[in-house]
Amino acid sequence: MKLKRVLPEWHWAITYDNPLPANSSSMIAALSDLGTLTQVQTKTTWMLATNKGVNWRDVRSAITSNLHPSKGNALYVNLRTGKAFEWGRNTGRIWRKAGG
Repeated sequence: MKLKRVLPEWHWAITYDNPLPANSSSMIAALSDLGTLTQVQTKTTWMLATNKGVNWRDVRSAITSNLHPSKGNALYVNLRTGKAFEWGRNTGRIWRKAGG
């Protein structure tokens, strides 16, 4: 079964650490504003099915605006394209393609 058939368009897998505030409430609220949010396994890993009109810039903005400026790290995967990007200390606080 193809992944596109299982998951509707524009699904995102998002994981992060060191959000502000520490209980992730603002991160969860920001991501929920973009679409339907489902928690996966740990408290900082989520699946997002975005509303119509939401793009990757909106997802990135919601993530970075709720991370600790010097300690926060995040990774997201666009499950439709299979592309993954990371943000944090190791990337110089800019979004970079993950995994090589």
